[in-house]
Amino acid sequence: ENIVTELPDVSRKILNGFTSTSSALVEGETFASIFGGRYAREENGDLSLNEQGFPFNAATQGVIGDPNPDWRGGLGSEFTFKGISLSVLFETAQGQDMWNGTYGVLHFFGIAQETANISTAPSDIVNAIGVTIPAGTEFRGNVIDFGAGPVAADAEWYLGNGGGFGEIDEQFVQDASWTRLREVSLSYALPKSVLGGIGLSNVSVGITGRNLVLWSKFIGADPDTNLTGASRGRGLNYFNNPGSRSVLFNLKFGF
Repeated sequence: ENIVTELPDVSRKILNGFTSTSSALVEGETFASIFGGRYAREENGDLSLNEQGFPFNAATQGVIGDPNPDWRGGLGSEFTFKGISLSVLFETAQGQDMWNGTYGVLHFFGIAQETANISTAPSDIVNAIGVTIPAGTEFRGNVIDFGAGPVAADAEWYLGNGGGFGEIDEQFVQDASWTRLREVSLSYALPKSVLGGIGLSNVSVGITGRNLVLWSKFIGADPDTNLTGASRGRGLNYFNNPGSRSVLFNLKFGF
C-alpha cells in the first residue's frame, strides 16, 4: 500500500472532488483516500444517536474509504482451430471503495428505490424530526433500527442526513470491486486453397466486442470509472458515465 508518511502544516491536501467529499492526501492514510463527513461514534465504535434514535455526523470530517484495490488482475486466452481464432480477456479489481454520490442524490430526491418503500410502523415510532407515527400506520420510507430501537426513516431523514446533501458521506461509500469481460475477438481466416485464384495471400473476417459484461455489487453504472478521469484523485462516483460497450467488425486482406 502507498501510505502518505508526511504532510507537514496541513491536515489534508485535496486532489480532486468536492468540499463535502473528496479524494485527498492525509498523513498516515493511503494515497487518494476518500475524505468526507462521517458518523459520530461512541468509544466502542457504535453509532452515536440523538434523542430521536437517529445517527448524526461527527464534528469533523475524516477518511471514510480507501479507493485503492487490494489487488488487480487479468486472465486471457486464445484458441485457434482450422482458421478460426478466439481470444478472451477478463479483468478484475478487488477490495477498493468508492463514494457513490449518485446514490446519495437519488435518496435526497426520493428516486432511489428504497425511498419508495411503503412500510408499516410496528409500534409508535418517530421520524427524524420527532413526529410520532402511530403503530399500524403506513408511511413511505423504511423502519430502521440504528441501535436504540426502530425509527421511521421517511422523507425527513432522506432530505437531511440520510440523503446526499446531508452531512454524512460515509453511508454512501460502497465496495467497488468488479470483474468484467473486457474483450472477446472471433475471426476466421479463409484457407489458402480458396485464395489461390484471386491473387490474395490472406483474407480474414472478424468481430471484436469490448466491455461486454460487468459483474459488481456496486449500486451504480460502473465502478470501473472515476469522476475526475485520469487524474490523481480516485474513488468518486457522481453521475459518472459508464464505460462504453463497443462491437467492431473487421475485414483484413493481404497481397
